[in-house]
Amino acid sequence: MIQNDKRIQLILLLLVFAFGVVVNAQTPVKVQKAELSIPFGVVKGKLIAVGETLIFIDEEMPDASFAIEKASIT
Repeated sequence: MIQNDKRIQLILLLLVFAFGVVVNAQTPVKVQKAELSIPFGVVKGKLIAVGETLIFIDEEMPDASFAIEKASIT
């Protein structure tokens, strides 16, 4: 019985350790207010940088939001 309790404690400790490693390995996220220039004015929104991806969230029309890889920007 005592051996089973120690095994359970060890398994729980390993799971907590693994969860901590995964949480610390996440890619940092940066969020900034932004304005996207378009032919007939500007669109206000937020620019989110995650790893090699940029995401623009349109404040007025969220369905018009988009993501793009940094390498494809010229």
